Amino acid sequence: MEINLPHFVDLEASSLRSNSYPIEVAWNLADDSIESYLISPVGIEQWTDWSTESQGIHGIRRRELIEKGRDPAWICARMNQQLEGKVVYSDNPEWDGRWLEELFRVAGGDVMGFTIGSSEGLLFDQSFPDFAAWSRYEERVKQLKYEARVRAGGQHRASMDVRYLVELWKLVRDVRGGRGNR
Repeated sequence: MEINLPHFVDLEASSLRSNSYPIEVAWNLADDSIESYLISPVGIEQWTDWSTESQGIHGIRRRELIEKGRDPAWICARMNQQLEGKVVYSDNPEWDGRWLEELFRVAGGDVMGFTIGSSEGLLFDQSFPDFAAWSRYEERVKQLKYEARVRAGGQHRASMDVRYLVELWKLVRDVRGGRGNR
């Protein structure tokens, strides 16, 4: 079991348009397990946006959401139960934060009990606090990201992207000489 493994979150969405909505969410727990859920759009009138281009990237069909997706209120309660009071890191906190806000909004106004942070800040600002250090290590960071992606086994599904962030954190921690625990 990892000691003080940070929590990461990732969401997939109906599109990248302004009226997009979350269709899948995943997060990791301190024991290195990952929870992932498709999000049901059933009964949410404003969730009509759909991009076949985005579907081609994440591979999730709207019909699959209708048939297998979980209720947004259940997902929000589950997230709050497991992540209450924590900082949860995203590789795209602006978009993921927006989709989480939308998820919690349609869930009946439940308040998000955790905050979103930047995984880039968590992983690299501490390791490379100034630009000179970053520029010297930029190639190494690219290698670490590639190795983490290989370990995660894919991308563009929420659980795979969370696994990628966990693996990247482990690799960066190892480069730091084990100082990655916080």
